[in-house]
Amino acid sequence: MDNEFRYLCNKLKPFFFDNRGVCSKANDRLIVELSEILDLNIIRIKSGTNIEGWQIPKGWELKKAEVKIGNMFFNDKNCRLLVPFGSNSFKCKGKYSEIKNKFSIAFINRESIPYRTNYYKNNQKPIICLPFKSLKEVKENDDIEIDIKTLEYDHFLSIGELVVQGKTDRSIIISTYNCHPGLGNDNFSGILSWMYLAKLMKEKSNNFYTYRFVIAPETIGSLAYIKLLNERNLIDKIIHCFIMTCLGGESENYSYKQSPYQNGYSRYLDYLILKNKKEIVLRPFTHDGSDERQYSSPGVKISSSSLCRNRYYEYKEYHTSRDDWKFMSLEAIEESIEIMYK
Repeated sequence: MDNEFRYLCNKLKPFFFDNRGVCSKANDRLIVELSEILDLNIIRIKSGTNIEGWQIPKGWELKKAEVKIGNMFFNDKNCRLLVPFGSNSFKCKGKYSEIKNKFSIAFINRESIPYRTNYYKNNQKPIICLPFKSLKEVKENDDIEIDIKTLEYDHFLSIGELVVQGKTDRSIIISTYNCHPGLGNDNFSGILSWMYLAKLMKEKSNNFYTYRFVIAPETIGSLAYIKLLNERNLIDKIIHCFIMTCLGGESENYSYKQSPYQNGYSRYLDYLILKNKKEIVLRPFTHDGSDERQYSSPGVKISSSSLCRNRYYEYKEYHTSRDDWKFMSLEAIEESIEIMYK
């Protein structure tokens, strides 16, 4: 891998800290930046659009976030995951014992801050996310003040698409998701891997298959893209989908999740990945995980698989503030890209 990869990673680094989510100006900015690198087709689907029982949510922005507990003070600068994306505005003040039932505090038993989302809220309590160490000393008569201001507005879901035309219209989807703000291995590593693999494949002149590189928010984004494939009468031309997630963990711990629907391409892909990376855990398909759930759902039945390095659920930093830019190793991402490129 040359210096260009590192240059592009540093160019995209500011978007790591941006408050990205399903529908947000932050996500739009990332898609536009990627488009400047890859010349993406940008697809926009309006808030309120119904897709397979899901609805594209409104745009969301965090305008203010301040939490005071005794002599401790938190905001969205020193506690980036403080307010789950999609939360409503919320304000309260008083003794901890008097108002603690008006909200929920998410925490885990270490210094890190948990990652939560609040896209589809059903009259649940407001949530704030704090490190456990800040809560273990809180007393019932401590003063607490919370001031959260958010903005919702009609917007759209952005999907980035790059079609690298091959000799045949038979197509491979390479998909990643961009809705986890401030998390490294899950999934800025997937975004960086996807970006550079797309660049490498775009520069090749003799591809046999057509490659469709797709970046969209997890779950609802892939559902929206599947709908577009149906509308374009392209589903029958898709022979495989590869999900790019969790490819930059610091431990050399690879696992490969196989497709539930096998064809000649997917069987040979399994063989090549295992050939290129000997120490790898082979996993049968399960319905948890990432967007392979949607692409390989019974109503779609696209062969799909994924390679992970420090797989979701299985590393202690998962969905916490400790899955940061430093935990996400650029050297590990380079190795993951090399495996997939081969």
